[in-house]
Amino acid sequence: MSLQLLEIYAPKNFVNIEEIKENFSVISYWNFEEEKEKHLTRILLETNDVEPMLDYLESLPASEDDYQVMLLSVQTYLPRKKEKEEDKKKKLQRASRHELYTTVQGASRISVSYIWFIIFSAIVAAVGIIKSSPAIVIGAMLIAPLIGPVTAISFASVLGDYKLIRQSIITSLVGIGIPLVIAAIFSFFFDPPIYSDEFLSRTDIHIIDFIAAIVSGAAGALSFVKRNTGALV
Repeated sequence: MSLQLLEIYAPKNFVNIEEIKENFSVISYWNFEEEKEKHLTRILLETNDVEPMLDYLESLPASEDDYQVMLLSVQTYLPRKKEKEEDKKKKLQRASRHELYTTVQGASRISVSYIWFIIFSAIVAAVGIIKSSPAIVIGAMLIAPLIGPVTAISFASVLGDYKLIRQSIITSLVGIGIPLVIAAIFSFFFDPPIYSDEFLSRTDIHIIDFIAAIVSGAAGALSFVKRNTGALV
C-alpha cells in the first residue's frame, strides 16, 4: 500500500478535519499548534486519495498567503496494515496531477545543464552517425534531455495550460536547433555520412516502427505517472 503525508500550515479553522474524514479515506491525522495564528495538520493518505484531497484544499476560500501545503512520500508505516481484497483490485496507483505538474514545469525550462546535455548528446550522435555505430547513437539518445520538454507539451496539452505549452515548445525548439548547428559544423570537417548504416536506418520507416513507437510511448507514460522518470524509459 503506497502512502503519502500531507502537511498543512494554515489558520486554526482552515482545515475541518471532521469534514475531511467524512469525504476522504484518512488513515491517520495529527494536529499541532505551531504558532498562535497558524496550526500544523498532518494527514496520512493512500496515494490515490491525494489528488482529490489537494483539489479540495485548493477549492477552500483563502488567499495564497493564508496556507501552505507540502506533500511528502512515506517510505514505510508501522504498524503495517493488511490490504483488503478490494484494495488489491484498485486502479493503478499514480502520482497526483499536482506532483506531475511540478515535475514537467521544471523539465519545460531552458537551463544551463539542459543546453550542455543537448550539446554533448548532439556531438556523440554526430560521431555515431559518422562511424555508423549503433551503440554510440543509442548513447546519445540516453544523454539527450529532449524527453522532458516533449513530455511537458503532452501533459500541458491535456490540462490546456497554454503558458506551459508555449514554454515547452520553445525549449524543444532550442533542443532541436543546437544539434542542427553542431551537425552543420561537423559537415565542414567530415564528408556527409550518406552511406552510413545508422544514417540510412533513420530514413527506413515501416508500420512495425509505429507500433514500437506507440508501445514505447505507453511505457514512458506509465513510467511518468508512476514517478519512475528517466531518460532510459
